[in-house]
Amino acid sequence: MGGIDLVAGACWNGRMNPRTALVTMTLITQAAWAQQSNAGKPMAVLPSVTDPAIQQFNGPHSCIEPTAAPRGELLLFLPGTNAESGSGALAFRQTAAACGYHVVSLMYPCDIAAQQACRNDEDPTSYGRFRLEILTGKDLSPHVQVSVTDSVFNRLTKVIQHLAKKRPRQGWGQFLDGETILWSKIAVSGQSQGGGHAAMIAKQHLVARVIMFGSPKDYSVRLQGPAKFYAPPQQTPLLRFFAFNHAQDKQGACTPEQQWEILRLLGFDATKKAVVDGAQPPFGGAHVLLTNKQLPDMDMKKIHGAALTQREFEPVWKYLLTAPVP
Repeated sequence: MGGIDLVAGACWNGRMNPRTALVTMTLITQAAWAQQSNAGKPMAVLPSVTDPAIQQFNGPHSCIEPTAAPRGELLLFLPGTNAESGSGALAFRQTAAACGYHVVSLMYPCDIAAQQACRNDEDPTSYGRFRLEILTGKDLSPHVQVSVTDSVFNRLTKVIQHLAKKRPRQGWGQFLDGETILWSKIAVSGQSQGGGHAAMIAKQHLVARVIMFGSPKDYSVRLQGPAKFYAPPQQTPLLRFFAFNHAQDKQGACTPEQQWEILRLLGFDATKKAVVDGAQPPFGGAHVLLTNKQLPDMDMKKIHGAALTQREFEPVWKYLLTAPVP
């Protein structure tokens, strides 16, 4: 309903008919309120609608358009093992939209945890090959079977194409060049397994930034060390990587101490590590952030997800999303 058309219809002999004007302004106000009330609400998009060849893991992607001045970057969020794309991290994703990001929380094959599949494998490349198969669909790992059609990269490409076609004025098309993902405009993020995938994408491609929650967890029990793919070099500069974890997170047979070993292999030292409890951004410019928040129920799964589920961490999320990067 166009405001200009309504106002034109409310004129009478060159003047505004008071009764019609009142109705008109009420309608305009209601339309504006409706538009505002939809701001930040996720759009559910079935993967099979974007690509009919996709039949598995067909729960909806969850997409949000910017609710502030667009920054020209898309936040790709990859949920953890067995998580639905729209079920978790909504507050974080809405915070990203309020920071100007286009947001896609992607549904993808995530029914097997990397730690479950690879922690006892004697092959030091096991974690990397596992993640690359899920991302690209190439036949690389004996622990998972993902086709090119079902891969993260194909799903992301197809949902961006779909949104660009259905909502051409909203800027979705800027993140693709034909079939090619423009990674330099993509901030990759994820929780748990999704955080590990985000790190692997950033190792392979130059991305805008990387945000890992409850991650990375790729620590080999068999080889007693971090997955080798975290070692330098990487396409994305180290100071575009961020991690936010709970100091008591032992989920996935990976302790906080082992998690720190992985981050040290990536390249971080203690000067880039900070506790957020009682502190304010920019946390001394830290890139590895920790909380020791005590939860009413200190269940390990809740501890594992705390950095992403507690709304009080919104200032931390804004820092992760907007801190200057090289």
